[in-house]
Amino acid sequence: MKLIFLALSIILAQNCGNKTVEQKQKKTIAQVVKETNKSSMKNDTLKETFNNLKITYEESLNLPKELINKLPKEALTMINNPIRYHLLHNGYSTRYSIDKDFVKEKRTSTDSKNSNSFSLAEYSTYKNYQNNNLIIKTGVNNDIYLINTKIKQFDWAITKERKNIGKYNCIKATTTRENKKIIAYYTDEIPVNEGPSIYNGLPGLIIYLKAPDRTYKATKIEFKENIKITKFKIGKNTSEKEYKKITDKIKNNSIIEESIEKHYKD
Repeated sequence: MKLIFLALSIILAQNCGNKTVEQKQKKTIAQVVKETNKSSMKNDTLKETFNNLKITYEESLNLPKELINKLPKEALTMINNPIRYHLLHNGYSTRYSIDKDFVKEKRTSTDSKNSNSFSLAEYSTYKNYQNNNLIIKTGVNNDIYLINTKIKQFDWAITKERKNIGKYNCIKATTTRENKKIIAYYTDEIPVNEGPSIYNGLPGLIIYLKAPDRTYKATKIEFKENIKITKFKIGKNTSEKEYKKITDKIKNNSIIEESIEKHYKD
């Protein structure tokens, strides 16, 4: 029961926008969590079961064919092959990072000094819910940066639509980021307030998420014991504002990111 109340309090604390929307969202999430509590296993084993998880996600880029045809050969690996990530969760912190085996495979088939390849291999996120801290680790031109910020808040709207993804019954939820629609399917069978990359805030694990430029799908969920998660040790600490200045200067060097930005520009 304590875990359910903790997850609920985190979710409600993150939705502090418009009061009318907030009240409606609180009620919706509270109802879903109540249903989850009824269908979950005994409360004395709930924390032990869901506090140590390893989820494998496949991440794919969403680009139209006319842009794909313009990409260089080394970039097609990112388009044609989903990128494998692992999400580790231990109850109060999470770490989302690329599968090391995937990096080895990619770097044997492409130039490791390529900026796109290096950025891909270094991208990771770390969240600590005790202090609301989000760290995004990413590489640019062979430099590693640690972007320090707060855990992102999403104003989710939970719908009545459900569908099965794998063996899990999932509920559809929608939100927006930078005025672009995001669709997620989460399962209350795993009452963990988490998802891939920076995404979180639903009363259940996000199994599938589609953003304008990327799609994430959980392919494997493992229950572990005593998962230890640490902060990143290598990288230059910076803010979101300073990092944007850095990337703006070299934006033309990234064909993929430039293509995405042009295609989805409002």
